[in-house]
Amino acid sequence: MTALAISSVCFKERDLERLCDYALLNSINHIELSGNVDTIADSQLIKIIKRYQTNINFFIHNYFPSPTKSFVLNLAHPKTVSRSIRHCKKVLGLCAELGIDQYSIHVGMALNPSPENLGKPLAHFPVINFSDSRDLLVSSCRKIADYGRLHGVDILIENNVIATFNLVKKTNERYHFADLLESELLLPLFDYPNIGILLDVGHLKVTSRVMDFDPLIFINRFKDKIRAVHLSDNNGEEDQNMPVSKDSWFWPHIPWEQLEYVSLEILPQPVLFLKKQIQLIEEKIKE
Repeated sequence: MTALAISSVCFKERDLERLCDYALLNSINHIELSGNVDTIADSQLIKIIKRYQTNINFFIHNYFPSPTKSFVLNLAHPKTVSRSIRHCKKVLGLCAELGIDQYSIHVGMALNPSPENLGKPLAHFPVINFSDSRDLLVSSCRKIADYGRLHGVDILIENNVIATFNLVKKTNERYHFADLLESELLLPLFDYPNIGILLDVGHLKVTSRVMDFDPLIFINRFKDKIRAVHLSDNNGEEDQNMPVSKDSWFWPHIPWEQLEYVSLEILPQPVLFLKKQIQLIEEKIKE
């Protein structure tokens, strides 16, 4: 059965060791580590994860391990691409040492916000040429994928989100792998041997409504490459990371049988609530 993980962002605990202890105390055995975990020295981090790997199956996403100085991982902008590639290569080396088979990343955009700007209106930020940004993204992803292949680690690229307050002139010339038309231009990228997709259903719900396209067409277009899923819900206008429900839109449309893992990625909740969410996901997958 597909591994059902809980993202570290679902917990208030930011210390890696205490987070693992808390998870095991509550019989949680699959965790996706994300950028909310406190920065820790690499040697100590590796020791901690190896100690818990007997009982916890770990997945790694984007900003984990947290960099000493925060930044926006953006493979599609010249001001951020070098640092983003260095971060990804470092994480790929970590994955290889820990025996973790895949690393999921955010895809990028044609603007250059700071970390404190994320989740807020970005329409006022200047942008570079969208086609040039896409070319940079493709080149960057291939470099990372080549490095990952040398280390036996695959790359999973997460679809982007366009919130209502970030749509400019009703067109998308900023966010890659978000709307249907621009995403189709990236189809050749996913023919690369070790590049797959992490489908974020919350992102897709927002973007499909804002850009007025059928999210099922998006899923079907990229279906063969979807290997992991982030689960959350929202109001269709912005990515709110709300809990999923039995009526969430995506249940019948996800290729559950081919996924390597599913990660619940919602705002911090009490552990009993998180376990009920996992139970709901298990029930819906079996339907």
